[in-house]
This record gives sequence, C-alpha cells and structure tokens, in this order.
Amino acid sequence: PNTFDSFPPKSSLAPSSLKGGTAGHEEVLMSMKAQIWNGSRHGDDRADSISTLMTETLTARGYEARHFRMRELKIKPCIGCSRCYTTKPGECGAKDDTHSFIPEIPQQDLVVMVTPLMFGGFTSTLKRAIDRCNPMATAFVVREPDATHFVGRYDSMPKLIFVGLNEQEDSQGPNIFRILSERASRSLQSSSYDHVVFTNDDDDHAVTQGLNQALGQ
Repeated sequence: PNTFDSFPPKSSLAPSSLKGGTAGHEEVLMSMKAQIWNGSRHGDDRADSISTLMTETLTARGYEARHFRMRELKIKPCIGCSRCYTTKPGECGAKDDTHSFIPEIPQQDLVVMVTPLMFGGFTSTLKRAIDRCNPMATAFVVREPDATHFVGRYDSMPKLIFVGLNEQEDSQGPNIFRILSERASRSLQSSSYDHVVFTNDDDDHAVTQGLNQALGQ
C-alpha cells in the first residue's frame, strides 16, 4: 500500500477482548466484535472488494464481523439539534437505520471505515454516518493545542481503522486522508487509530498484507 500511519502503537485487541491469563500462560481470547462501514458508491467495485477482504480477514482472526454498506442504509444527516447532549443524552432523535449499528459502537473492539478518496476525504454517505456519532460524546468540550473537541461519553471506545482507495492517484489525497482520519478518530472518541491507503495497482495480496499490518499482525 502507498500509505500507512497510526497512533499510538497499540495491539489490535481492545482490553475487553482479553480474558484472565497467568504468568507463563497465554491469555485466552474471548469473542471479539467488529463493524465494517463500507462507504463505497454504486459502481465502486474495488472499494466493495476491499470491504469484503476486510470482513474475511477479521473473521479469520476470530472477530464477529458485521459488514454495513452505507449506500444501502437510510441515514439522515445530523441537523445539529443537540438533543443527544441535552434532552436525551446519548440518544439521537432521528429515526433511521443508524440505530442498528451506531449505538453498538462502544461494545465493539474495532470499527473499520472503507471509502474511495473524494479529494482526500470520505464519501458523502460515510461522512453522514460519522456525523451521526455525536451521541458518543457529552456536551462538554476539551481544548488541545491543535483542536477543540467534545468529551467522550464512554470510558473506552474501539480502535478505528480508516481504509482509503486512491483511485485517481491524487498526490495530495493520502495526506489529506491522514489528517481527516486523525480528526475523525478524535470526534469518535477513539484513543487509537490506523489508516491505510491503496491504489488500483494494489492486488488482493497487497491489500490483505496492508490490512493485516493495520490490524497489528
């Protein structure tokens, strides 16, 4: 793959995925959960195939992986009503298909987001789903040297992996994607993230290697 980046270095297993363990004995893995958010548009066959490879890779690693095609779901845009902060904390008032997967995010070990690069960013359907994750935060904000963002509602959140397909081989796209992935990981309250970018020249073997690297092979 053309681009790979992560912070901070971290095992692909969330703490909730480990059971017991004593000195001199291997830890026993419990069932791990993952969601794959496929942000491809109609006709984005390569992005679809990468999402399928991601699902197969996670399943082979013992994850209970669920694959969601954003374009097939009814996802209303966030209207900024702040209801999820005030009237009904942690709950979005919009009635659509996001209620089938977004409320389950805190129970996941991993969330993977796959998208063709759109000027370095996400497709509109994937971005709309990300925006609807506001209930994962509280109404309080924290200021950092380079950003201001909301305080998370939950003590722990899953690791995020952002997978981009640079079909147009835009020289600026991968760097923009790196920045947007890092910012999105803060908005989604994740303490760690990885991002990887592929091109049309990367075959299935190269994609699988890149995905395993992002997972922490």
